[in-house]
Amino acid sequence: MSGSPNVSWYDVTHYSDDVVAIAEPGHIEDVKAYLVLGSDRSVLIDSCVGFEDIRAVVESHTTGPVTLVNTHGHLDHIGNNWRFEERLVHEADADRVRAGLTNAQLGRFLKPEAFSREPPPGFDPETHHTPGTEPTGFVNDGDVIDLGNRQLRVMYTPGHTPGCISLVDDANGLLFPGDMVHTGAMFAHYEGGSAHEYRDSVKRLAELVPALTSVYPGHSHYPISPGVVSDVDIAFDEIWAGREPDVRENGVLKFQFDPFTLTLRESWRDEIPG
Repeated sequence: MSGSPNVSWYDVTHYSDDVVAIAEPGHIEDVKAYLVLGSDRSVLIDSCVGFEDIRAVVESHTTGPVTLVNTHGHLDHIGNNWRFEERLVHEADADRVRAGLTNAQLGRFLKPEAFSREPPPGFDPETHHTPGTEPTGFVNDGDVIDLGNRQLRVMYTPGHTPGCISLVDDANGLLFPGDMVHTGAMFAHYEGGSAHEYRDSVKRLAELVPALTSVYPGHSHYPISPGVVSDVDIAFDEIWAGREPDVRENGVLKFQFDPFTLTLRESWRDEIPG
């Protein structure tokens, strides 16, 4: 890691593997975006909630072309999409990106209690919204994004949403799993989520662990040990083997592990893909 984080709306940290973490800890979502720097172009993985101009942060680290890649289409990952000319997403989440979110849809995410820092200047909770944007291209399993001196490989990892992807820098042993693996609460119960697809995706990610050096997740602590990916894989195996949930509430099951939680629909066993 070089330098120290910028403490403003975003916390910005430039790591020695030319990954710039752009974190939004002042908001309840506490989301992370990552700028992966390359010799010919750079990739911004996700664009945060959109309360502050993330492109200004990007341009303070590179003057070259930047491709935005969304790991999925949830509100905390697409907020600044409209600021970029090249925007890639998996086709299964493209409609979420196209639609954006109205002020009313953002709802509780704009309330004072959603913020632990003073919101950025110019933020207006009465008018803030997420503009919809048309993807300029789609990514799918096995695609490679060439940055010149490094490549990012796309893995299709559905389960949290139908269009979740992860990105892998194989040469440097880096994994960017979006929301699929982290040390907080992981959700397979949202609309479009699937516990079975989630488990299968994590198993694929766990196969990478021996070759990984760092994992840059979309939430919670960052970066994390590759061993966390294996731990999540083992946790799913325990659930499949019959582990009882720690919390059962309103059709949702919560399984608490250390240091993460997996949340599934109560009906997950009846949702085995046909």
